[in-house]
Amino acid sequence: MTGEKKILIIAYHFPPDAAVGALRPQKFAKYLPEFGWNPYVLTIKEKYIEQTDASRLDDVRNVPAFRTSFIPNPLRFYFRTRDRIWGPSQKTSAGTSGTAPDAFVLPPAQRIKKFISEFIYLPDYHLFWAITAVVKGVSLVRRYDIKYVYATSPPHSVDLIGYLVSRLTGKKLIIDHRDPWALCAGRRESKAIVRIHHALESIVFDRASCILTTSEKYTQGLRELSGANSHKMHTVYNGYDGDDFGAESPEPPQDAFVLTYLGKLYLNRSPVSFLKAAGALAKGDAEIARRLRIDFIGSGKEFKGISLEQIVAEEGLTDSVRFLDQVSYRNAIELMRKSHVLLLFASGQHYQIPGKAFDYMASRRPILAFTEEDSSTTELIHRFRAGVVVPLDDIEGIRKGIMELYQSRSDADAFYRDVDISVLERKRQTQRLAEILDDIR
Repeated sequence: MTGEKKILIIAYHFPPDAAVGALRPQKFAKYLPEFGWNPYVLTIKEKYIEQTDASRLDDVRNVPAFRTSFIPNPLRFYFRTRDRIWGPSQKTSAGTSGTAPDAFVLPPAQRIKKFISEFIYLPDYHLFWAITAVVKGVSLVRRYDIKYVYATSPPHSVDLIGYLVSRLTGKKLIIDHRDPWALCAGRRESKAIVRIHHALESIVFDRASCILTTSEKYTQGLRELSGANSHKMHTVYNGYDGDDFGAESPEPPQDAFVLTYLGKLYLNRSPVSFLKAAGALAKGDAEIARRLRIDFIGSGKEFKGISLEQIVAEEGLTDSVRFLDQVSYRNAIELMRKSHVLLLFASGQHYQIPGKAFDYMASRRPILAFTEEDSSTTELIHRFRAGVVVPLDDIEGIRKGIMELYQSRSDADAFYRDVDISVLERKRQTQRLAEILDDIR
């Protein structure tokens, strides 16, 4: 590759990984050469990827990617092996779920066991990738005379890998947080473990030449937390890639009202209140009941042990709701554009904006977002007039939100009126990244 500005991208998630976290490094690797930067990628071997999407590789076929083995955390390996042999344990392990009861309600022996399991998982169960990744990363930096090391996380073990590669080679370190680490609200670990998370993050931040986040709220939160490192913080949004959308947009069906959610349901992303609100609306309005179609794509039929199919039946939505398998990224975009409304679950995520929000916006379809009024997602949707925001558990508010979107479905200018979302293009966000890199001394 020509040019002297070379950067090593260390990413656990990278194409053909179908995870949404793979899109950010994928798009940076695609567009950085246009701004004078030559990317090299360090990631895991394809055999370790849980779900793949080969179409994702089209963006990065000319980017040198080096893949290493992944050594699993011994404790996680034990649990998985045990579950394969004897079946899943009915009792949730503190070390694997991160949702164990707070330490003060546990007897002393359980508290000790909980602390040990949490300690083994610091900062997460991907840490043992460092055994191969650091060695390979140092080798790549020296072989190709790479000047900058960029680590994107989560998993936040990648932060430590980037730190070690930078430390061992003396190269500049760029930390990119797609989601918070120690600043993550509601951590359930012991206080001592939380302090270790903060200490590890501080060590990495002290080494970093710059620290990237994906929202202004997260940038501000880190500035308040980080003191002397506050000047290193920059916001680079995730964004959308116009190349993925094309010129022509398929229209939603005229005889239906289609609401679509794409992706997994996890953390606090419960669809129960939404389904109850949709059921109440359908029961009170025969026209909506006849037109209503709700598609959950790639989410599964359960949420934390709750049968969503059962709730659908209880709410009288059996003929309206479909649970479909995960689709490729290209097909996902087509389905977005064939919908009237796109569902976004972002409750309890003050600093993060789900990556799919930007693709939703690029589809020019209104978003029904379930999140708090002061969240980063709310800020984004209000800024670009992209939809309706309702608290996750406000069933009546959700019902009204659905009705508002139903009534405006034929008004093309009801949302995104007089706003320019092109600032969120992946190429423009990559240009901002390149400008930040150019300023590093």
